[in-house]
Amino acid sequence: MKPTRKVVTIAFYNSKKEFLFQIRWDYSKNWETHAFFWWWIEEGETHFDALFREAKEELNIDMNDFPYVYIWENIQEWDDKINHRFVYVIKTDLEEKDFTVFEWSGCEYFTPENAKKLKFPSNYYSLIDFIVSKI
Repeated sequence: MKPTRKVVTIAFYNSKKEFLFQIRWDYSKNWETHAFFWWWIEEGETHFDALFREAKEELNIDMNDFPYVYIWENIQEWDDKINHRFVYVIKTDLEEKDFTVFEWSGCEYFTPENAKKLKFPSNYYSLIDFIVSKI
């Protein structure tokens, strides 16, 4: 049986409906170039707890300062594991330079159309379409 890992994902977007992606050049494991901000949920932790903990640890932001909305949960099977993903969206007009990114190589905004030209670690293309339909 494949191990299951729980993941919390944040999809930041701005008033122009551009998504903010982490730049993964220096941290890529699957040759991806970009990804939404995401983190593993630790044992005994809820996805909500992980969202608050990791946002503070990795982006130095307090989730109480953002209008976050929980929109989706899905299970994605890979060759060696199963990811159980919980997705939050956050509308913000912060610019890339306003984010402190402690891991990865920074962040940048992309329109949904341009985002679909990027190399992601998993099938983000349907996730992007789903989020666009909800915002």
